[in-house]
Amino acid sequence: MRPAIVLLCLAITGCCLPFGSPPPPPVLSPPGALSPLPPPPATAAVGAATARVELVHANGPLSVQLAREAASARARGLRPVAAFHASWCPPCRAVDRYADDPSMIAAFRGVALIRIDIDEWSGEEQESAGLQVIGVPTWIALDDAGRATEHRISSDAWGPDIPANMAPVLDRFFHGGPTAAL
Repeated sequence: MRPAIVLLCLAITGCCLPFGSPPPPPVLSPPGALSPLPPPPATAAVGAATARVELVHANGPLSVQLAREAASARARGLRPVAAFHASWCPPCRAVDRYADDPSMIAAFRGVALIRIDIDEWSGEEQESAGLQVIGVPTWIALDDAGRATEHRISSDAWGPDIPANMAPVLDRFFHGGPTAAL
């Protein structure tokens, strides 16, 4: 009975899933400031491709996989970002549906999305890896060792789930830039 109530609440309120205390608000750069994410290595090309990998239990503990994938991303000149999602989440599906939109491609350029399905990884597993997520989708910038930084953003940062709303906000989060429009 409880899962049905949780799903109903999620459908009504969006995708806010209570896993603990709320995360800090998204950290975005003030006008003219540097990117909130660590810069990619000097070898990264402008407009570098985006990488996506889905973490699964068979490949080991979450913290080990995050460290491995963050190192791999950095070696390829990409910024490692943990991307929390769920198959039932409307904003998550919108991000996937519009992945081929030119503005979304530009927003995600140079980013390695290390995807974590919240239905596959328990809140305890996430917390043991130093991650705290209360809703999906949520993106958390990772340091070179695959540890969460304070830089995070969720779909609460934009209005309706269309590229015109999503892409500029995500682009500013991933690459820095003016936030006056927020």
